[in-house]
Parts: sequence; structure tokens; C-alpha cells
Amino acid sequence: MIVQVTPQISFGSVSDIDPFYLQNQGITHILQLSDGSPNLGNRFPLQRYIFQFKEENIGVPEVKYMLQKMAILLQQYVENPYHRVLVICNSGTYKSALICLAYMVIIQKMDLNKCVAYLRSKNPDCLKDTSRLAFRVLMGYDLNNKTPAINEVDIYNRIYRV
Repeated sequence: MIVQVTPQISFGSVSDIDPFYLQNQGITHILQLSDGSPNLGNRFPLQRYIFQFKEENIGVPEVKYMLQKMAILLQQYVENPYHRVLVICNSGTYKSALICLAYMVIIQKMDLNKCVAYLRSKNPDCLKDTSRLAFRVLMGYDLNNKTPAINEVDIYNRIYRV
């Protein structure tokens, strides 16, 4: 199920990708948060971020950094009013929804609980596991402390592989 969060941002699952749907919806960019490649031909710029997102491998500073960077990346995409972004992950219910949630909380400074309720009204299966580290970090996100005091290159290398 593909869920429209804002007029420019949607999220869903890799398995939901249909090139004709993307074209009809005016999707211009795809932010992929999972393994596997949707068959899109050369029609869409596909920005892939494959997370090694295991809680035993990373801690709070790394997750906070990742959420900030992904929210900022999403903001950069939608600064152009002609861009429409689809954020996808394997299930379409956690990582992609979490990045949309991070964008709403960190960039748009919206209330987390209202955002979660809004996203769940669009897809009742999304963000069900609130015990996961990334969700807990976002719940305690401090808007006045946006820069973790750690080496960004080291974090980047531990979280992302392209």
C-alpha cells in the first residue's frame, strides 16, 4: 500500500512499486531504504540508502544522526515544488514510515503523537513496533540539540552501504 503523507511525499513497500502508478502520481524521486531493486527502468532517479539497522550494531547517537540526515534529505527533495518523493522499504510499514515521521517531527516541527496518529489513519499497519530504538529516539528527540557529538564519517560508514 502506498500512502500519501503530504502532496509531495508518499511511502510504501518495494513490492508496491508499479512504474505506471509512479508516472500517474507524478513521482520524480524514490528514496529506497531496503535491499532489493524495483524494476523501474531508467525513468526515475533512484536514491538508495540501505540501512544496516540492527539495534545491537548502533546506538542512540547513530540513530539520531541517521534520522536527521534522512529528514534533511527529504526536505531537500521537496524544496523543489515539482518534486514528488516516494520513500520505500521492504514492508512499507516501518522504515519508510519512520523517515516520513522524522521529516514531520524534525523539519516541520509537528507533534510526534499527532503525526503517528495521522500516519496510522492512512495505514493502520505502520509504526506498530514502538519499542524499536529509532522510534524511541524520535520520541525523545530534542529539537534544540540537532548535532550529535560524534564522528559523522564513522557513523555514516556504520549505518549506510550503497
